[in-house]
Parts: sequence; C-alpha cells; structure tokens
Amino acid sequence: MRNFTEFSHPAYWNMSTAYAAGSLYSTVEDLLKFDRALYDGNFISATAREAMFTPNLNNYGCGWELRESPIGKDKSIKKVRTHEGFLFAWHTRFYQIPDDQYLIVVLSNGGSSPIEYMINGITDILYDRPVENLKPLVAHEIWNSISKNEVDQTINLFKNLSDKEQNKWDYSEYHLNRLGYTVLLADKVLAIKVFKFITDIFPESWNAWDSYGEGLAFAGMKAEAIIAYEKSIALNPENRGGIEILKKLKME
Repeated sequence: MRNFTEFSHPAYWNMSTAYAAGSLYSTVEDLLKFDRALYDGNFISATAREAMFTPNLNNYGCGWELRESPIGKDKSIKKVRTHEGFLFAWHTRFYQIPDDQYLIVVLSNGGSSPIEYMINGITDILYDRPVENLKPLVAHEIWNSISKNEVDQTINLFKNLSDKEQNKWDYSEYHLNRLGYTVLLADKVLAIKVFKFITDIFPESWNAWDSYGEGLAFAGMKAEAIIAYEKSIALNPENRGGIEILKKLKME
C-alpha cells in the first residue's frame, strides 16, 4: 500500500477541517490510562457513565460506537466499546472489550489501513482461535493505481474477474467506501468512480448507494445524486440521513 506522502495534491494535506483531531496528541500509554480510568468509579459519575455507554441512534453512545460482536471464545457474543479516528494519512481505533477488560489500540500512519482486520486477528489470539490469513484488498490495489493514472483499468479489471479469480481478493465494501471518502476532497471524479464501483459490486447495499449519492451531490451532479439516494432509501427506508438529504436536493 502506498503512503499519502506520494501524493502532492494540497487537498490531501489541508488541515482546515481537522478540528480536534488536529489539536490532540496521544500515545498508546495515554490511551491505556484513559481505558483504566473508565473502569474507575472516581473518574466519572455513575450517571455520566451510564449515559456514555447507552446505545442510541445507530447504536451510538456519547462518543462511542457500541456493538455486540461474535469475537469471544467459539465466536460467542461480546459487548464492544470503540471509536476510530481518520484524517488523510492517519487512521486509528480504540477498542474495548469491557467484559474481559481488554483494550486494543491501533495507531497507523499508513492511510486507510485495514484496522478492523488487525483487530479481528488480535481478538483471535486473545480468545485462542486460529488466525486467518488475509486476502489482499481490492481497495488497496485501486489506491496503488492512483499515482500511475490507472484507476479506470484497475476498476475494470476487478469488475470483470471470473468468480474463481474474485475469490482470491477481498472486495471489502468498508474499505472501498473509505477509499472513496479518502479521495473525495482531492478528486471528486475519482471518488465518484470508486463509489460507482461499489454499487456495481454490491448493488443491494443501501450504504453503497448513499455514498454514491453523496459523492455525486458533492460534485454538483444533483439529478444523478437524487437517483442514487432514491435507490438507497428504497433499499433501506430507515435511512434517515439519506431521506433528509434527498429532500434538500429536491428543494434546490
């Protein structure tokens, strides 16, 4: 995977939207102290703690993604408290398994890193499961093709592989979607190509169509964006964000 330093476009390094992420500095040791403090009744009140870890819309608490994941021994369900950070060349995740008081922290300067896969591998080790070998990510191959001006060829290649050949690759929707948003500020046309590719590979994914619609709207392609959002909402009538954006697009 290529590093962001290979790209000279100023939008890759525009820190005007960094906000807190551009003003906070932390280390693994700092985050471990924070983790330990969350189990300490003296750090925050019981009321605040309950509010922080109570799932609301989309299972989000007060600053936390709250999940139930099959990560325990024999894939038993475990509660997870987590959050990631992403800013151009940096990608991080703070991942707690409170039942066992495990903490996993991944700090990466490798751009859109496969952090979720790393964490899955770590949980395999923690719970004595065989660690699976990873397939290469299609998203990384597309990312690598940017500096060579070969994005169209690469996307067409992966769209037209045989089923047998496709099975050798990881077409992770998550990483493809992140790639689209990674390049959106720097190159709207490229981002739209990536989002369109995701809808071709995952035509029944409401989120893929939602992202495609967002890219089109960002590029000023309102009519096309409306069609994409309508498709997303048809697949998921509970897509509230998409519903609101679609209303705004139709009012413009």
